[in-house]
Amino acid sequence: MKITKIAIHRHSWLTLTAMALASAAAFGGTFSADFNNGAVPAGSAVYGNTVVSVTGGVGGTGVLKITQAINAQTGSFVIDDLDPGAPQSMNSFTAAFKLRVGGGTSTPADGFSFAVGNDLPADGWGEEGPTPTGLTVAFDIYDNGGGEAPAIDLKWNGVEFRHTVVPISFLHVVQNLSMF
Repeated sequence: MKITKIAIHRHSWLTLTAMALASAAAFGGTFSADFNNGAVPAGSAVYGNTVVSVTGGVGGTGVLKITQAINAQTGSFVIDDLDPGAPQSMNSFTAAFKLRVGGGTSTPADGFSFAVGNDLPADGWGEEGPTPTGLTVAFDIYDNGGGEAPAIDLKWNGVEFRHTVVPISFLHVVQNLSMF
């Protein structure tokens, strides 16, 4: 088959470039758990008051309970590095989970956070989150009297860069949440 030289060079260059970029960014670990067996999933750890229970989840399924509806509790669930040996930068990630906050007062305290970083502490932490090198999304549900909550906060390397006060009704069912 005969193709003009320009077409071959362009195609080859684009193909090689695409292959080089794909192989350089070929990381993409995943984690999935349903907690139905009552055990902490392999590749993860719980800290503080966090427990895994075989019942209490949606439809009577297993559940991860970060804390109970009891005062002065903290907890965390930490997933191991999904791409060990990969460069320490991440371009994107997707996190999907079902969450219930409640079982206590009508305005539950204090909230929860979701953090992505390479230095998460092996300890329980509160709704403000840890201060890792990375991203923290904090859902501060309880207003301590200063009008700071309920709110959703975004932090990078422990520094808050976005604070959005929301009505408590907004947090009852959150779908398609957009901070920007």
